[in-house]
Amino acid sequence: MRRRSVIRAVCIALCAIPLWTACSSEPSYRLPPRADKDADTSHLETHTKSDRTTGKLVHEWTVLVSRDKPPQKHGVDKTYYASGAKQWEHEFDHGKPKGAWRSWYEDGQPRSECFFGDPAVDTIMTWWYPGGQIQSRGTARNGAHRGLWRYYYKSGQLAEEGQFVENQKQGMWRAWSEDGQTVTMRRYTKGVRVGEDKAVPADAAPPAPQAASVVHTQLAAKPPVVAPAPNPPVTKPIDPDDDERPPK
Repeated sequence: MRRRSVIRAVCIALCAIPLWTACSSEPSYRLPPRADKDADTSHLETHTKSDRTTGKLVHEWTVLVSRDKPPQKHGVDKTYYASGAKQWEHEFDHGKPKGAWRSWYEDGQPRSECFFGDPAVDTIMTWWYPGGQIQSRGTARNGAHRGLWRYYYKSGQLAEEGQFVENQKQGMWRAWSEDGQTVTMRRYTKGVRVGEDKAVPADAAPPAPQAASVVHTQLAAKPPVVAPAPNPPVTKPIDPDDDERPPK
């Protein structure tokens, strides 16, 4: 009897060994893998700004946030008047201006338009008066004036024309009186007027500089392309709060 009890105890012990082993083995689940420190974790964040008094949206833009770089504007940047009308719309690509930059008056009429893209290609930049009359127009490269530009009075009369070099007036410019009857020759050096000739009748003035082909681009979907000017490119985005007014 005692022998049977011993044998039974030994058998129970032997059967319990596999069960104990299974219970004490490594867990069947796995820990999630650690994040790769070199993985790209950049993401877009939308930012908005509202008027403190009215609570209306006045500015919205998106920012690209990366672990190893400062935040950069990326995507469309818009501002609004207090009425809710769009004031200007700019686009950025990793912090750099891109595509069409446009601004509007509060009634929806265009105020300015220029294009950003190929640093070796000139396009047309235009400014308008309220009401739709052209204020100024000329060639530009990524927001910088270059080549031939013309300024107009609100009446539509040509006010001044001449060349820009590296975003500054350069050389001889012709300036018309508002009635178009007389012309004054003005000399510029790096944007500074250094001389002016006495006004003469318009028909006796020296010939105008050779004009570039200007294409009307109001709210165009794609920028028109003109022949590049000889001076090197300069990048200076337009300021939507600046106006381009005829000379005085």
